[in-house]
Amino acid sequence: MSGQPSELHLFVLWEKARRVEARILEDIEQQKNIEILGKWELAFSGPAAEAYPAFYGGKKPLDGPLKVRKCGGGGFLLIVVRNLNPTYGSRWARDEKYYIANELMYDLKARYREWAGRKHRVHGTTSQREFARDVFLLTGHTAEEWERGVPDDVRLNIPAEAAWRNIVDGVGADMGLSRCRVVLENKYINDVFFEGQFKGRDAIVKCSSTCAWSIGNEFRLASRLRAVAPLVVPEPLAVWTSDDGRRAFVVTEKVGGPSLTDLLMRGVTEAQADGFASDILTLAKALHETGILHRDIYTDNFLLGADGHLKVIDLQMSIDRNDSEVPLRRVRREPQYALRMLGRPRGA
Repeated sequence: MSGQPSELHLFVLWEKARRVEARILEDIEQQKNIEILGKWELAFSGPAAEAYPAFYGGKKPLDGPLKVRKCGGGGFLLIVVRNLNPTYGSRWARDEKYYIANELMYDLKARYREWAGRKHRVHGTTSQREFARDVFLLTGHTAEEWERGVPDDVRLNIPAEAAWRNIVDGVGADMGLSRCRVVLENKYINDVFFEGQFKGRDAIVKCSSTCAWSIGNEFRLASRLRAVAPLVVPEPLAVWTSDDGRRAFVVTEKVGGPSLTDLLMRGVTEAQADGFASDILTLAKALHETGILHRDIYTDNFLLGADGHLKVIDLQMSIDRNDSEVPLRRVRREPQYALRMLGRPRGA
């Protein structure tokens, strides 16, 4: 089969294949039907023995420590290429016998693995489906984004806590999560934040093993607050907790921002200030009505929604006054800080 449109593919030279890096690059450059789009030096942010299984995934478990011994755990090279005239044919795979693959990419991968000395020291894609999955994990950008142009912010999309990658791509996908990329790691009590889609909706996934119990608390209290004040509370979409209770994540609709901090730094009009103050007062009334103490209300935790209303986030450490014995006199009136930032008196 030939005459198909050009395709994007990639090669990965794991650490122990770098000794033949120059030879491989020279060979790629000499291929008439291959155009190199770019090369990137990458490194795992956490233990390679955890990151390798998160990257390869698949039905069969991967021995992470063995992979490190064979391929190395240090920095590796990503090469993204365009195959100008792809042809497909039958190729042999040990596990699946014969299968249909991009012939040139398959043959080049086999050649480079032989040069590197061990089969799995070089990784390469041989189908568009494989490229789409791998390029998203390695760069944080989808195949569609790559087709529109080379991204200027390539970033490894496997968190230091690589177990979360497997969880989000496994049980998370079963729940409705897709295209989840890492946006933040190790923020206080949370391990990693992903952004992606949940059943077609833009969403944020907050994962925690340090304080897993509080994830369920956030989902429960945010749902209660949302029922009373839907304009100022993002919708909680789903929650998951591991059987042993040590890991949990919550899925919430994504609010585009910016934060109230950023808005105030840019300057707001009087009309905007009135609108924001109204949103904060709406939230204050809803907190009182629902018996919830947020405990972390400040300008960074208000994001501007597409509808023009401020949305409060981060209810993870909130307190349910119906259950808590914390004396109310010991808790400050949180909304007053944001109101003072907007220049509004307490009785406004």
